[in-house]
Amino acid sequence: MNAFVLFLFTAVSVGLVIWGLVRPGRIYEYPFLVGAVWVGWFLPQAVGLLNDYSLPEGGYTLTIFVSTLCVVATFAGYSSQPKPLQALTWQLDPRRLLTVALFFSLVGSFFNFWMRGLPEELLRPQTGTMTGLPTVLLFFASVQNYGFAIAALLYAKTRSPPALAICIYDLAWSVVTVILSARRTPTIEIALVMLLSAWFGRGWIVPRWVAGAGVALATLAVTSIGFLRSVMVDPHGVADHLPTWEEFTGIDFVGNLSKITNEGGEGAVELRNAIYNVAAANLTGIYDLGATYWNDIVFRYVPAQFLGAEFKSSLMIDVTDVAAWVYMHEPKLGSTDTGVSDSFMAFWFFGPLVFFLVARIMGKLYRAGMQGHTIGQLYYMFLMGNALETVTHTTSHFFSSFIQIGIFTLPAFSWARIPNNRQFGVPNLPGRPRVVR
Repeated sequence: MNAFVLFLFTAVSVGLVIWGLVRPGRIYEYPFLVGAVWVGWFLPQAVGLLNDYSLPEGGYTLTIFVSTLCVVATFAGYSSQPKPLQALTWQLDPRRLLTVALFFSLVGSFFNFWMRGLPEELLRPQTGTMTGLPTVLLFFASVQNYGFAIAALLYAKTRSPPALAICIYDLAWSVVTVILSARRTPTIEIALVMLLSAWFGRGWIVPRWVAGAGVALATLAVTSIGFLRSVMVDPHGVADHLPTWEEFTGIDFVGNLSKITNEGGEGAVELRNAIYNVAAANLTGIYDLGATYWNDIVFRYVPAQFLGAEFKSSLMIDVTDVAAWVYMHEPKLGSTDTGVSDSFMAFWFFGPLVFFLVARIMGKLYRAGMQGHTIGQLYYMFLMGNALETVTHTTSHFFSSFIQIGIFTLPAFSWARIPNNRQFGVPNLPGRPRVVR
């Protein structure tokens, strides 16, 4: 049975990648991008744990089956032909939008600089969860990502030199704080912003064979990110230097992948967490009915520094750690539970509907972007990182991020809106996409 459900999961997840490669332009659509995560990050762990008999009885079969439902729900949600949201049809003044990008970039870099001066014990606590002042600074520092995305899209549409200058400024910060620290998700987000800006703004796409090769190379890179980070970051967690050619070639990318895919699944800690969580919830019948989603909102947006830790704690709902209670399973520090796990623990077999909803929202944004609506294009880029993390981390962050995006961007976009809804800039998508050779 384990081999059968693994075959089903492999078929549907690889199917998403193939779907994206059969037609030009689909590589920028959500099903292909999330399919690459399923195939490159989730599937190797599933192969490695196939014959791990230390797992709870029936837990592997149940978890991989639910994962298959999540993949199917993703494609169904995206393919349901959702109409673009009317709220995304605002036309924005490019000069004011450029001011917004500059403001976000300067404010975000200020708080990033402030964070870099904090003690290491605050930035990397032993509990693995950042709290206190760093969370407040990180909240405001994130607006630099919005500034970069806005500037990149403006430059793609208008070839504005000031927009290019903002992009270079933000990229310089990213090299120091993200790329040199070998942080996976932010690096992928930066790359996607640049690719999506070129697609929405100029209709430029990379060849499909490059996208397919990128999925394969990303699979190797993700499994070796820990080794790469150990080369680039000093013992205190500070970015030290780019790896030399000898250091880079000394990393056994294929061997590290085989450690996960071979029997025993060494390194498959996230899927192992998910299996224990899903099995425990199914055995006990204890489901939180979305309490974790509420708790995530409270944790991220209720500041204990101003309202008090006791008040913040009173707003949160107690959630039983069923995996620890039933199996005494303790996740490895720094590991995640996966979106498959948290959605199932919340809504049982209705959990895949969360993936359906995420894909439907991303579909609405993409279709609005393809009709030339700037806000749809920007929100698609803003949310892509959280949408991909529904596989690797949790589904709750996708929904709680709406609050943060709304707080910062809605007032800014309202100020930059053109009252009579006039069109501006170059056409957002040429009739015939141009392949970048």
